[in-house]
Amino acid sequence: MLKSEIMTSIIRVANPITPIDPTIPITEPEDTSGITILYPEDYGCGANGNTPAEEISYWADLLADAEDGNRIQCANGAVYNLVADTEPLINFDKALDIRATGATWLVGAFAQRGIRLVGADIRWTGGTISGSSEGYANEQTWRPFYVEADRVQIQNLAMINTAIGVNVQKSNAVSVSNCTFTNSTLRQGLGTYFYSAAVKLLGCTNSSVNSCTSSGFGQAILVGAKDGVPAADLVISRVSSYDTADNGIYISSGDRVKVTDCDITRFNSTGIKTDGNYHEVRNNTVRTKRETDDESLELENRTAIIVSGDGTPEEGIWNGEGTIVDSNTVYGNFFRGVYFAVRTGGYHRNAIVTNNTLTTTCTTAGRSPVVYSHESIEATTTYENNTESGW
Repeated sequence: MLKSEIMTSIIRVANPITPIDPTIPITEPEDTSGITILYPEDYGCGANGNTPAEEISYWADLLADAEDGNRIQCANGAVYNLVADTEPLINFDKALDIRATGATWLVGAFAQRGIRLVGADIRWTGGTISGSSEGYANEQTWRPFYVEADRVQIQNLAMINTAIGVNVQKSNAVSVSNCTFTNSTLRQGLGTYFYSAAVKLLGCTNSSVNSCTSSGFGQAILVGAKDGVPAADLVISRVSSYDTADNGIYISSGDRVKVTDCDITRFNSTGIKTDGNYHEVRNNTVRTKRETDDESLELENRTAIIVSGDGTPEEGIWNGEGTIVDSNTVYGNFFRGVYFAVRTGGYHRNAIVTNNTLTTTCTTAGRSPVVYSHESIEATTTYENNTESGW
């Protein structure tokens, strides 16, 4: 053998050996010993031709067998048909780990409570909830993914063409993360936009929405009270909101809600609206269009951030206190940057508005980076170190 042939042979042997990259973690197969796994397909769920009534019946059989701590493993590519003109309901009422990646629930236009998580200690991962491209019957009651449970994790879920996305009520320690909500069916004149939202947190405490994307709802996130139960101690972070018919993020009442690192783009009313006490609005971007949008999409006279109170005024005038608006970037066609509004006859005091960049392209006379709806508000507000342009 020639020397060149010997060297080529050596090289050919050496080439398949790939060095170990220390930056790539080595993942071990999951140890499922001790975990009881239930498979919906074993019960007839997702079978071709299932009616909604049959689908619900098969799920009921599975859930009757399930116990706390069990895992439900949906098949990749499974389709569960809940399209009906009544109220189909799958009731997850135990401490379950639901793995739904690759599975789809068809809920149509009338599913008022298609999937319901109740109880405590539930985890839901993946899957798609698909509504109707024809629209839906009622924005207020249509809620195909409903939660009334404590210590719930919902992650990597996609919802398409639903009036409401994840609807959480009177719950504690609920986390919604890495979810995508897309609605192309919001119809002008149908009810009120107040009821349509990608995520609702009503009467919830110690809960969060993180790293989610919303497009086409009345608002991306709606926070408020429910049956007299207030919302408190919530975190909304890294939410991307596009094309809302009303507000981007709306805190209609509550205490100590943090809104941080969100991107709010294209809305008809207000980017971030806060009613209540001691909220924190920090490091958000609020804009009326993206760089790729046509100028014709612009609307006049919108407001970037609203701060107001909630409830019965105290001392004759005040019903909100202590909200912080710090280090936000506002740019676009805004008539008002930060607006202190009246709410139920009262106003917000002792707010802090600092280190914000407020830029407008609006040319309407009377535009202002900050507006106080009552002369007494300005005296209690700290407004400093803000950069203003175009006002």
